[in-house]
Amino acid sequence: MCDICRQTICPSGCPNAPLWEPPTCDLCENEARWEYDGLRLCTRCLCESVTEDAEFEDAVAFASESRDQWHDLLDYLLDTGKLEAGTLRETRFDWPVALQEYCAGNDYFFEYLEAQKDRNYRGIDE
Repeated sequence: MCDICRQTICPSGCPNAPLWEPPTCDLCENEARWEYDGLRLCTRCLCESVTEDAEFEDAVAFASESRDQWHDLLDYLLDTGKLEAGTLRETRFDWPVALQEYCAGNDYFFEYLEAQKDRNYRGIDE
């Protein structure tokens, strides 16, 4: 029992109360704000985890959802140097890998998956 507040577990106003520390991300040790598949995750790791769990068909559906998305994919490929005139002549260009890299770095893909799929994640109460 505490000598100051006379309680077994000190409330936050007691000087003997333990300091509160925010939960940490299980993957990168930053402050965790979300829980997904039993893991406590920061926002960046949550987005990466959800997009990594996505299947290739999800990436194709996302890229072909609208003309704007298709143009954004092509802009990404041109800006990163993955798509050039010489690349189009090659028969070994890996479209699936390029599409997955595009989706992994796209914040809208996370929102698309959130709307299309039932992802079980929730905010951590502080």
